[in-house]
Amino acid sequence: MPKDILRRILPTPERVARVPGIKYFGEHIMAPKLWYVNRRSIAGAIFWGVFCGMLPIPMHTFLAVLAAVTFGVNLPICLLMVWISNPITLPPILGFGYWIGAHLLHEPMISAHQIGHLFKQFLNWIIGTGKNPFNNNMHLSIWPLILGLMVEALLFSSIAALSTRIIWRYYVIFKWRQRKRLPAKNSKLKQPVH
Repeated sequence: MPKDILRRILPTPERVARVPGIKYFGEHIMAPKLWYVNRRSIAGAIFWGVFCGMLPIPMHTFLAVLAAVTFGVNLPICLLMVWISNPITLPPILGFGYWIGAHLLHEPMISAHQIGHLFKQFLNWIIGTGKNPFNNNMHLSIWPLILGLMVEALLFSSIAALSTRIIWRYYVIFKWRQRKRLPAKNSKLKQPVH
């Protein structure tokens, strides 16, 4: 069962508690509901992990732990899913996010170079070393990027959570069918010969 596999590979609460930044949550991360391995908990963790990982903000890990504690989903899976946005996946995430936002706001699509510049400007503003990107003179609007990333995060996290539930369900059904067939085969072998 997926439960058994996940229980073997997931870290212990004590190991997760040693991750920097998580200790601020104290005993909240030791709650048993954050360590359940069932279809609802894992699908919820995948939803919140992917959602937090794709948001256009820093400190994804902190936000994922907050979501796991708030909604009572599996903490290690939620933390793992945050890594969906990494240096390799970030350019496509940003490009697709801006494309979605530009279509929703009826604005023209910008080049990949401009997207990179806009993202850099946004990050500099967040950490306090740059100008407010909402009042820029570059004729680039950050609103399509923000809206697009929010929609993209909601879309992909929903698809990931729904896929997890469906795959889990079919895996369990498959295993039950296998179990039903096994006793039937064994009973035929044990029948006495006349």
